[in-house]
Amino acid sequence: MLYNARPRRGWQATAMVLLAVLTFCASTRWMRSHIDLYVEGLNIYVWAPPRVLQFFAGMFFAQLAKELPEHLKSWPGWPYISDLCLGMAFVVVDTSDSAMPTLAEDWFLTPLFGLHALSCSLTESSLARPDKSGDLKRGYLDTLLSSHLLVDAAQYSFGAYILQSPVRLSITYLLQCLSMSLPAAFWIMQLASCWIAGMALTKFVENLVARVISSLLNARA
Repeated sequence: MLYNARPRRGWQATAMVLLAVLTFCASTRWMRSHIDLYVEGLNIYVWAPPRVLQFFAGMFFAQLAKELPEHLKSWPGWPYISDLCLGMAFVVVDTSDSAMPTLAEDWFLTPLFGLHALSCSLTESSLARPDKSGDLKRGYLDTLLSSHLLVDAAQYSFGAYILQSPVRLSITYLLQCLSMSLPAAFWIMQLASCWIAGMALTKFVENLVARVISSLLNARA
């Protein structure tokens, strides 16, 4: 319903709406800094309406990639924009405190990741054209991230992400039960455990549930 209600008045209108959505999305952290975090039990940052704005942003970035004029779609600088966005995102994440995220994350990460997806889409579209493929290459970081090892591991990344807190608490509790202090390489143990747990979650839960639902839908069709 939200997708069908999107504006269709050209790429300029889409770009303006996208800018407004990104501004509203980033302003939730600003509002949070001026409102008690747990005022009457409401955490405005994780409240559903502000979170939907991130979905809107991705939707409008995809629409913008489709509506841009041909001379902008074929611009040879998109691979460099892609590398720049990823590099800036890495800097923002690296300089942010994980315990208390900063305003920079909201103001920059959503636009950077959206612009990176836009540039990747336009680059791949240009590479698929026989008349352009010889003059264009992917960005350096995109080439690195498209290696087979990372692509194969990507399917387990969401499981590793959502399980990182339970895994960390479980390892900490286990070491405390064994009267052991946290080793210096605890982060390596935690990282490996998260990926192992994410792989198990994907293979034995997510894929299984997906097959069951798919079979039920096919049976009703």
